[in-house]
Amino acid sequence: MTTLDEAIKELEANSITDLDLNFQNIDDDGAIRLAAALKINTSLESLDLSFNQIGDTGATAIGEALKFNKALSGLWLSSNKIGDTGATAIGEALKANVALTDLWLDNNQIGDTGATAISELLSNKALMNLNLNNNKIGDTGATAIAEAVTANAASIFPNLSNNQIGSVGARAIIDCLKVDKHIEALDISGNNISSDLMTEIEQLIQDNSFALDDAIKQLEADSIVSLDLGGRNIDNDGAIRLAAVLKINASLKTLGLSNTQIGDTGATAIADALKSNAALTTLDLGGNQIGDFGATAIGEALKLNTALTQLVLINNQIGDTGATAIGEGLKSNVALTDLDLSGNQIGDTGATAIGEGLKSNAALTDLDLGGNQIGDTGATAIADTLKSNAALTYLDLSENQIGDTGAKAIIDGLKVDKHIKGLTINGNSISSDLMTEINRLVQAFELDDAIKQLEANSIASLDLTSQYIDDAGAIRLAAALKVNTSLKTLKLGDNQIGDTGATAIADALKSNAILTSLYLGNSNIGDTGATAIAEALKSNAALTTLDLDYNQIGGTGATAIADALKSNAALTTLNLYINQIGDTGATAIADALKSNAALTTLDLGSNQIGDIGATTIADALKSNAALTTLDLGSNQIGGTGATAIGEALKSNAALTTLDLDYNQIGDTGATAIADALKSNAILTDLNLDNNNIGNIGAKAIIDGLKVDKHIKEFAERLDSLGKAKMVIVIAAMRKLLHIIYGVLKNKTLFNEKIKAI
Repeated sequence: MTTLDEAIKELEANSITDLDLNFQNIDDDGAIRLAAALKINTSLESLDLSFNQIGDTGATAIGEALKFNKALSGLWLSSNKIGDTGATAIGEALKANVALTDLWLDNNQIGDTGATAISELLSNKALMNLNLNNNKIGDTGATAIAEAVTANAASIFPNLSNNQIGSVGARAIIDCLKVDKHIEALDISGNNISSDLMTEIEQLIQDNSFALDDAIKQLEADSIVSLDLGGRNIDNDGAIRLAAVLKINASLKTLGLSNTQIGDTGATAIADALKSNAALTTLDLGGNQIGDFGATAIGEALKLNTALTQLVLINNQIGDTGATAIGEGLKSNVALTDLDLSGNQIGDTGATAIGEGLKSNAALTDLDLGGNQIGDTGATAIADTLKSNAALTYLDLSENQIGDTGAKAIIDGLKVDKHIKGLTINGNSISSDLMTEINRLVQAFELDDAIKQLEANSIASLDLTSQYIDDAGAIRLAAALKVNTSLKTLKLGDNQIGDTGATAIADALKSNAILTSLYLGNSNIGDTGATAIAEALKSNAALTTLDLDYNQIGGTGATAIADALKSNAALTTLNLYINQIGDTGATAIADALKSNAALTTLDLGSNQIGDIGATTIADALKSNAALTTLDLGSNQIGGTGATAIGEALKSNAALTTLDLDYNQIGDTGATAIADALKSNAILTDLNLDNNNIGNIGAKAIIDGLKVDKHIKEFAERLDSLGKAKMVIVIAAMRKLLHIIYGVLKNKTLFNEKIKAI
């Protein structure tokens, strides 16, 4: 490990920009020496001194250095022994410092005196982040900080979580937030503040994140196209003010007013503005207190408005009267395409009125009436609408009071209307057989549309995941695939395709020369379907990605796929995660890997593979030069299999990612793999989580880490301090991350002298 002396030399030579000295056991004397170098350094931008033994004397020296240093922008002094004296010195030094943007003093012993001194830092406009978490700051310190924020109109408020602040300090913070509207974030959790005061603080922060006055000024200037005031206490008065400017605004396209305490009066004012506003296209009024009076005004506005396309009124207090007015508005409205009325109090009368409105409406495509009080009568009225309305494609009637009578009416409507692509009707009192019939009809429409697009060669990607597609549906799709010349990606996961459907799709692959990605995960496919797909792979030269995860493919199916891989030169990604291929299937695939030069990614996780299968795969890795990613996680691989894999890694020059998590490799397997890491220069990502690895295996991994002697020396030093082996592994990996970050940030080649700092 590089010594403090060597680090100081680097500072004096101005040869580094980032210096990480955490966990270095640096005391006050070391900090004083470091501070002397900082005074004259002009290159360092980031200094991490966390987790050391620096007290007030060392902090004072560092503070004195900061009076001269004009380069440092980030200083981490977390988890030291700094108290009020050290904090005061740092606070005094930084009054004139215009470079520092980030200062971390969390997990120290700073009390009210230190906090008061640090509060003067808030006059420094450069500072963007100040962390005082987990100190000993009470009401006096919190009050000083709050007053400083107010006096300096600061845009930040320090992190004061986990201190000793009570109600007095909380009220000072509240007073600050009422005056300083620029504070948009504040963490004061873990103190002794009552819940009501915490609630008030949270509300003020929320309100400050975008003040209504500022919003109105921007609307008056026509300078914004989107405005989200959701969650703020706008109330009726604020809504009236907003409505007044909406009448003349010509720029705003999207307005979010959800959960803003708006009632009927405010909604009526906004509705009046909508009559003349020709710019707004999206309006969210969800989660307010709008009742029938406000909804009626909105319904009237819909008769005249020609711009609004999306209206959200979810979770208000709208009943039948308001819904009826909205239904009337829909009769003549030609713009609205998306209407959300879920979570209200609409019953059969309101639903019937909306249904009537839809009969003449040719614009609305999405209607959400979920979570209301609609029964069979209302459902029947809406179902009747489906027979004549050609525009509506998505309808949500979930969580209502619809029974079998309403369900039968909906089925009749669906048989006539072939436009519905999505219907949600769960959470009602409908029998399972009728629910199945409704889902079948809706998914049939989706499948019909998909097949039409395939036949027309009009799509390059098709996602039919979770669409209730069975063998019959897969057979229809396969017929279209045979003649299609446009589709590149097909997703059929989470269906009930089965072996018959998979066989039909496989037959299509024999003639289809366009499809490159096929996803058939969780589709009830077994060995028969897998064998058919394998046969197709022997002649198909287009498919590069095949996903068959979460199926029931065993050794027979895997063996067939392996046989195909011996001649297939196109497939680069194969996913067989969570099947049942076992050692038999793994052995067959391993044999194929010896000659296959195309496959780069292979997932065999959760497949009941033991040491025998792992050993054969390891043998294949010795000669395979194509595979870069291999997942063998969640199998039954023990020390023997892992040892074989470790031996293969010594000569393999291709594999960069290996996942062996959730196996049983133990210390024996970990030691073998660790030994391979000493010579393997290719593997960059290795997962050995949950493998019963103890101290012996952990130490072997530490010794095998491929970032030469410096990481090893770091690990040995932690070991000499009595740290647990797994703690050492984690710390070493953290050190690696610092090195990687430095390389990426500075865009320079790895420097052995810098890497050890």
